[in-house]
Amino acid sequence: MKKTTLNNSLLISTAIILAAGAAWLSINYLEQQEQDLRSSLLKQDQIKRPVVVATRMLKPGDVVSERNMSIREIPEDFIPDNAISPKQFASVKGATLLEPMSPGKPLIGRYLASSGVQQFSDLLKPGERAVTIDVDSRMSSESMIRPGDHVDLHALINSSAMNEAVNKAAGGNKGDTMLIPLLSNILVLATGKITVDDNLELIDKRKLERGYSTLTLALSTRDAARVTLAQKKGDIVAMLRNRSDNSMKSKFKELTLEEALYGTKKDDGGQVQYFLGGKGGQGSVTTEKRSVININNE
Repeated sequence: MKKTTLNNSLLISTAIILAAGAAWLSINYLEQQEQDLRSSLLKQDQIKRPVVVATRMLKPGDVVSERNMSIREIPEDFIPDNAISPKQFASVKGATLLEPMSPGKPLIGRYLASSGVQQFSDLLKPGERAVTIDVDSRMSSESMIRPGDHVDLHALINSSAMNEAVNKAAGGNKGDTMLIPLLSNILVLATGKITVDDNLELIDKRKLERGYSTLTLALSTRDAARVTLAQKKGDIVAMLRNRSDNSMKSKFKELTLEEALYGTKKDDGGQVQYFLGGKGGQGSVTTEKRSVININNE
C-alpha cells in the first residue's frame, strides 16, 4: 500500500515538473518571438512610407479634414492596400467616412463614402448642363426616385396652351391633354438638395422620408433648352426606369387623354410633334414627317 502511494506521488510530482517546464518553455518562446519582432521593427534599414492616419476616434458620418487626420511614417510591410498618401489627401478632403477609425489607423479608400468633389458642378461631364425641374409625389414616383437613378421625361400639356395654328396642325382639339415624350435615360444628379455624391446610408432617414419638390438632371445643352421650354407649356413627368434598362426610344410619339381612355387614334399623316427652341420660338411646336425627324434623336 505504501509503495502504491509512493508511486502515485512520484507520478504527480513528475507531471507537475513537466507542466511547469512546458509553461516555462512556452513563455520563453513567446518572449523570444516578441524580441525578434521588436528587433525587426527597429531595424534602421527598414523602409517606411508616410500615410494619412486618424488622430482620434472617428465614427461613420464624420468628415475627413486636417482636424482629425495627420501624417505618420509606417513600415511599408504594414501599410494596407489603397492607403491614402499625403499627396492624395487633397482629393479626399471633405469625404464622409463609412467605417469607424481608431487613432493611428491608416485612412484607406474603401472607408470613404464619396469622391470628395469640391462643388456640385464637378459632377457634370464636359458639355453637360444641370437643369432643375419641379415635381410632386405624383410626378416623381411618390418621391422614390433617388440620386443616381435614370428617368424618362414626358411633357404633360393642355393643347389650349398651344397657339391655334400649331394645335390644328398637330391634329389636337382645344382643351385636349397630351403626354409627349421628351427625353429618355436621363441621369438624376439630385433630389432636392441630396446629390448623387452623397451616401444615402449616412443620411437621416427622416430627411429622406420628407420627400422633395425638385429633380436636378444632367443634360446636353440642347436637351437642357428643350426641357426649359417644355416647362413653360406644362408639367414635366419623370418616369423611373430600371437601372439595367438601356433602351432609348419611347414607344409612342404622343398620347392624348381621348386615346388613353377610349383607344381612339387620330390620323396625323405620319407626322410627329416636337419642341423647338431658337428660331422656332419659345415653346413653339412644329410637325415633320416621321421619316425625317424623331423626338428622341438629335
